[in-house]
Amino acid sequence: MTHLKSPAFKTLTLLALSLLALAFAQSASAQDVPWSATSGSAKVPLDKIPGFFIWHVKNEVYVTTANINKKGDLFYGKITIAGGGKISGVTGTQLEKNDYITKSSATKLVFQFHTYKGHDGVHFKLTGGTTLSFQVTENGFPAQSILYYGSGKTHYTGSADPVVFNLTE
Repeated sequence: MTHLKSPAFKTLTLLALSLLALAFAQSASAQDVPWSATSGSAKVPLDKIPGFFIWHVKNEVYVTTANINKKGDLFYGKITIAGGGKISGVTGTQLEKNDYITKSSATKLVFQFHTYKGHDGVHFKLTGGTTLSFQVTENGFPAQSILYYGSGKTHYTGSADPVVFNLTE
């Protein structure tokens, strides 16, 4: 029997709570996510809950993949800004061998993170634009959900592909 204070029990509890929250969260369609909903720093320990996370503070955008298993998961994605916007100041965080971030134009980033126990990410500056879209796969399949933070709450997009944030709202 698993002891209530054991690391395995705590990990299973966090995973179960994440899945329950996902199951009961309202999903937003691709065009229904206002960018203002992602304002503010992440409020959960990113090394404790697996997933793909987005938030921003002013014009700085933060994207993080997180994992809690040692074998790792492969995240691949494209981030695109439309409507005359630009992406600049691209910086990777906690990248390992074979992780990469490519800025293919002023409006598009492509990334691949093999995220082991812990997290990888990218942050960048956003100037102008009307929409910011994210296409993300995890282990070769469309990501089941993208989590974003704002107003001290966690929100789930559901499995929309791509997830599009309206930068004018």
